[in-house]
Amino acid sequence: MPSQRRRATLAGVDQLRPGDQAFTTFADDAERLTVLGLFTRLGLARGEKVILSLDTSRPPDEVAAEIAGGADAARDALGRGQLVLSKVPPFLDDPPRAGSGEIADRARAWLEDAAAEGFSGIRAGCDLSGALDSRGGMRRLVELERATHRELMAADTWSRFTVLCQWDERLLVTEADLDEVRWVHPVTVLPAPPELRVTRTPNGILLTGDSDLACREEFAAALRTLEDIRPPEGPLVLDLSKMSFLDAHSVGAVLRLAARLPPPRRIEVRCREHHRRMLNVLGAHTVSQLTIITRGR
Repeated sequence: MPSQRRRATLAGVDQLRPGDQAFTTFADDAERLTVLGLFTRLGLARGEKVILSLDTSRPPDEVAAEIAGGADAARDALGRGQLVLSKVPPFLDDPPRAGSGEIADRARAWLEDAAAEGFSGIRAGCDLSGALDSRGGMRRLVELERATHRELMAADTWSRFTVLCQWDERLLVTEADLDEVRWVHPVTVLPAPPELRVTRTPNGILLTGDSDLACREEFAAALRTLEDIRPPEGPLVLDLSKMSFLDAHSVGAVLRLAARLPPPRRIEVRCREHHRRMLNVLGAHTVSQLTIITRGR
């Protein structure tokens, strides 16, 4: 069996990096969009171009707002070309119209265009469940993905792609189906983390999960909790290193909290590199009460 020859790496969707080719399954539309939303918002925050192919009965603007973190964020990302939504790609037709060479050429063209537009790379998310509608579709698609991956790896193109393939688990009816999917995708994405969880630490709080429009009140409450803490020594510690996504409003709230701390009170933010970049973009260097410590990527 394919899964006996290679064990896939397990990772959270927030841990995906350029060069990763990952897959995940979903049980319904809400679960699909939850994972895809986190994948998308992280790509937007990191300056990547996000290209998504999915087939849904919901209006495109509604889907874009849900996955981008709100209608305003969606309009901005769509307007500057950083977010692109489309239906299922034509290479899922029966029989497929595009071979691995054509798909690899298309991927290289995407990268050239993205670089010219000022983006650091590409995040591609695709619902591949349509391949399961036709007889033999699974095997043909697995062979096509494997061949495309080989071509992109040979040209050192894959290192600028982060790919997430989604499959409707209701159509993956056998363990053999899952084996086929696992075999062609080196990374298996774990379920999405909780939206937001707050844990008290000796000098502050640890936040895990995701902070966007949907949990804005919870994030504000967490910061109020932090502000009320009086550590025995040293600064307040806001540990964001296990956070998946922070929207601009959340980052702004952190900066406002730090700015209003009366000296000698200070706040130490522990975070990932993409969080640091957003903090700096929004003016962290102007807040003297703030120290940023980067942990991981």
